[in-house]
Amino acid sequence: MRMTGLSAITIALSLAPLSLAPTLVRAGAKRVPWPPVVIRHVTVIDGSGAAPSPDMTVVITGRRITAVGYEGTVESPKGATSIDGRSRFLIPGLWDMHVHLSIITESSLEAFIANGVTGVRDMGGDLDQIDGWRKEIAAGVRIGPRIVRAGPLVDGPKKTAMYRLTVTNAVEAQHAVDSLQQRGVDFIKVHNRVPRDAYFALADECRKTGMRFVGHIPRGVSAEEATSAGQRSIEHTETLIEAIVRSRRFRDRTPFSAGSRSAAAAFGCCPHH
Repeated sequence: MRMTGLSAITIALSLAPLSLAPTLVRAGAKRVPWPPVVIRHVTVIDGSGAAPSPDMTVVITGRRITAVGYEGTVESPKGATSIDGRSRFLIPGLWDMHVHLSIITESSLEAFIANGVTGVRDMGGDLDQIDGWRKEIAAGVRIGPRIVRAGPLVDGPKKTAMYRLTVTNAVEAQHAVDSLQQRGVDFIKVHNRVPRDAYFALADECRKTGMRFVGHIPRGVSAEEATSAGQRSIEHTETLIEAIVRSRRFRDRTPFSAGSRSAAAAFGCCPHH
């Protein structure tokens, strides 16, 4: 078996005290070429549902997986660093789909990699700060995961508002989409205080411009309306339950609405971000 052109950042060694850190460059250091790495006698689990493949050799050249094959069938590049993968397995890198890097700070970046998380989805933070880290990771001068990010989230008026763009009407929501798109965000996140008219104006502007939006369900919007409007993900189970409980149709049809409210409260055990 041989696989080429795969990103080296999409694999992680699991349940093993193995590290590629010696081949990387610490933050602030001058970038140097990464030597080839060969992982031998490792069990590969490719995430496709296929059975684990034991006694495999994986070759990483630069940032790419350049070869995967049974031991003895893959040629090692000259000068490669060799890692013994016996009794260990290799899996696709994991993604954390909801993080706030500006809150957990740069100290988390290496920890993600150490735990096999090679990609994160930042759901609201200081865009300039996050982009600085992202550039350092891409340049090889900082160890960290691939980052996709929303930048400041879009919300309605609140007394405490970190990393937010506040909108109060449809026009401001449209301007928020334009502003964030100009800053190059990967997607837009909405929060629960966005007014109803502003929410649908934001959804319409995202649809026109091809920008994805995700986040909480605003208080004046039902879960069904949010999905119909094109919201690509709903963050936190409790926000979905709260939206269902708020729906008049749900309350009229379901005799357990009071119990459902208790369930929604039970799910609300963590801060909303």
